[in-house]
Amino acid sequence: GADKSAEWEEQVQRMRRNVEKFGVHTGSVCELAYADEGGKAGGPRRFVKVIQGEVDGRGDKAAVRRCHFFSRWDPQTKRSMVLGSRKGPVLVSQIISAGTLHELLVGDPQTGYRPVDEAD
Repeated sequence: GADKSAEWEEQVQRMRRNVEKFGVHTGSVCELAYADEGGKAGGPRRFVKVIQGEVDGRGDKAAVRRCHFFSRWDPQTKRSMVLGSRKGPVLVSQIISAGTLHELLVGDPQTGYRPVDEAD
């Protein structure tokens, strides 16, 4: 239990340091901490696709320059996520994972996406 979450926290911190230092690849996908729910397991989830992966600012202010927000993933409805109209910067401190589209999501632009760990 506790060791695992400490280990996960450590991985997240390391990933954030790397993002702050090197940015993220354009086209990557990031999962964001879901602020409203305290990120509890089984709650809604939020993903973005990176448009411009350069990082502006430092520390608490460090932000990936421009991301495209997917509609939120709600485990209750399991409605596929699609890219919405919202675009903007994302704070590095909100990112909990980053990777290629196929590492984090399954689906396609026509039918929408779901998190890889929620796929049937």
